[in-house]
Amino acid sequence: MKPHYLVKTLLRAHAEDTVILGRPTKHDRKRAGAGRLAGLAILAVVLLAPSGCTRKEGGGIREGSVVDLEFTLSDPKGEVIQSTRGHDPFTYTHGKGQLIPALEKQLSGMKAGDEKNIKLEPGDAYGNVDPEAFHEIPREQVPPQGLKVGVVLTGTDPQGKPFQARVSEVKKDSVVVDFNHPLAGQALVFDIKILAIK
Repeated sequence: MKPHYLVKTLLRAHAEDTVILGRPTKHDRKRAGAGRLAGLAILAVVLLAPSGCTRKEGGGIREGSVVDLEFTLSDPKGEVIQSTRGHDPFTYTHGKGQLIPALEKQLSGMKAGDEKNIKLEPGDAYGNVDPEAFHEIPREQVPPQGLKVGVVLTGTDPQGKPFQARVSEVKKDSVVVDFNHPLAGQALVFDIKILAIK
C-alpha cells in the first residue's frame, strides 16, 4: 500500500452520520483489502426528499419499483443506530443494487402500508471484520484533527475514486486506519414500513 495518497481531508468525526443501507460488492471489498478503497466509499445511497407520488394500490415491490420507506436500524440489543422516523422517507429503486442484497430480498413483494422486522446476521449485512482491511500510515500524513480513535478520514485512491477509513489506533509515529465498514461483524435489525410504491 502506498500511503502518500491515502489521506487528503477530514470529512467528519462521526461515521454515524453515514446512511447505512448501501450495498457493498465483492469487487469493492477486494479493492478495500488492497488498501485502495474503503468499504464506506461504495455507500451511494442517500436520503431523498419525499416524492409526493400516490400509492400503487395492490402493487407489491418488484424489479424496478421505486419505493418510499421508513426504517429504524438497531443492534440486537435494541440500541438504535439510525432511523428515518420523523424525517423524510428513504427512497430506492428495487433491483438496482442500492440495498444490502439480503435486505432487498426481504422487501420483495411487500405492499404500501406493510411493516416488517428483519434481522440480518453479519454475513448477510456488512460481513465479518477483515484483519487485512487495517493499514498503518505515517502519522505526519494524517491531519491533526484526525489523530483521534474513531475519526473518519476520507481520501482518493490511485484511480481518483473516493474512500473513507476510520482511525483505529494512534501510535507515536504512525496511525492505524480501518477500511472495514463500521458495522462489519454486527448483526442488524431493521424495522421497515413501506410508505409508497410507484
